[in-house]
Order: sequence, then C-alpha cells, then structure tokens
Amino acid sequence: MDIVILTVGKCRNRAIAEGVEDYIGRLGRYSRISVKPVKAEPIYKKSDTRKIKRTESERLLKCVPQDHYVYALDRSGHSCDSGKFATGFGSVMRNKSAFSFIIGGPLGLDKSILERADRILSLSKMTFPHEMALLILCEQIYRAMTILNNEKYHK
Repeated sequence: MDIVILTVGKCRNRAIAEGVEDYIGRLGRYSRISVKPVKAEPIYKKSDTRKIKRTESERLLKCVPQDHYVYALDRSGHSCDSGKFATGFGSVMRNKSAFSFIIGGPLGLDKSILERADRILSLSKMTFPHEMALLILCEQIYRAMTILNNEKYHK
C-alpha cells in the first residue's frame, strides 16, 4: 500500500516534525508512506486569498497520482471518531492500494481539491495549524492501521 501526504509548505516546527517522523517510521511496517510539501505562496496583508488557494491547490493536484484514493482535509468535511475512520479506511483498502491525503495551507484548500477528493475529512471542529494537522493525521493513520491489525495501540 502507498500513502502520500501532500501539504502546503514544509513543517518548520522541530517538535512537530519529529513527531511526524516518528509516526512515519511506525507506519513503515504497514505501507510505504511519504510526506510531500509543495511551495506555499506568500501571504501579505492585501493578498488575494482566492488566488493563493487556487495556486497552491494547482500545485497539490499536480502531485496526486490518478489512481490514488484522495482524502482532502477541510473543516467542512466529515468528522468521525478513530474507530470509524479506521473502518472506513479499511473498507476503501479492500478496493484501493494507493492513497493521497491533502492538507492545505493557512488559507485552506481551493474548491478544485474538494471536487477531486473522494472523501473530505475534518479532524475536528476546532482549527489547527496545518503543521499540527499533519501530526494529528499521521497519528490517526497509524492508529487506524493498529485497529485494522488488532494491535494494542488503540484503547
């Protein structure tokens, strides 16, 4: 199984980056997983936010292989607990072996990504910095894999 996590901008917070690397390492026994950042657009006081989201989303979409099942992370998405996420992910894994998860930048995702997505997922009703969303997503994918493999991590 292949998992690609696409993000806008690199993770600059060292503590979060270390946490992400830890979960990436743990996930290595279940699948090939990689985090691929795309260039973030600079945001200025008078920036055109729609143009920035569109430009960043075009960069993200170029990195999504055609055969991947796509999860887009967006506050408008479906929210679920870890068990239901694992069940849904496991159900899709029966038919697909390649996944892309897309995390937008500070301004979020353009509608073109949401239209391309097979599933729109919300991590919480709360708002998180996109770097923290990356860490939470990695942990939840790892948790899902342990649930699907009947391992002890999930309580």
